[in-house]
Amino acid sequence: LLEHIESLLREGLTSEALRDFSERACLLCKIFGAPSFSGHVSFSDAYPVNESGEVLEVLTGVRAGIAIDRRTGAAYPGALYHVEYVEPGSRFRFSIISTNLPNYAIGLLAKVLRMVHQGWVRLGGFKTRGFGEVSVEGLRFAARGVTVDVEGLRLLKLDGFDEDVDLGGLASESEGWLRCEGDKAWECLARFEEVWERAKLAQG
Repeated sequence: LLEHIESLLREGLTSEALRDFSERACLLCKIFGAPSFSGHVSFSDAYPVNESGEVLEVLTGVRAGIAIDRRTGAAYPGALYHVEYVEPGSRFRFSIISTNLPNYAIGLLAKVLRMVHQGWVRLGGFKTRGFGEVSVEGLRFAARGVTVDVEGLRLLKLDGFDEDVDLGGLASESEGWLRCEGDKAWECLARFEEVWERAKLAQG
């Protein structure tokens, strides 16, 4: 597919390249991008903050360890190592911004975020040794644009696999945005996750 798309672009057939990419590329390429195509989602840097939201220097510690020979159960000679880690309880602030994503793709991102929050997915290195557990606090969800029905409190579908997502009872309108915060934000994301599960089965 990549060679075909690049060939169309070299010939100046941009519309055809976009059409073929949209029809034939996998969902992850559509979300995160591929060579010659920018992604539809971006992740900000995660800055360490205190409880008031002020940016801090990141607090780290160092832990020593010894590599073990799995065959003998003994330590490797000279196998002492040190691991630098972020102190437990540290807080980081970050944002995920998406543009023109179908609701099921938002649902996929929501599913991953929930798995991180619940401890099913850990971040960074040495995960099997207890590192990398993260929980999400102060979650906020906001949406606006031509596919956002602000008065009806819903996000409209973008393609044939997509569905409208009704956020009635959860979201509120503010200055042209639909907004959810805290527990209601998680409930909003759950509705997108439901669309993802159905779209996943439909695309089989």
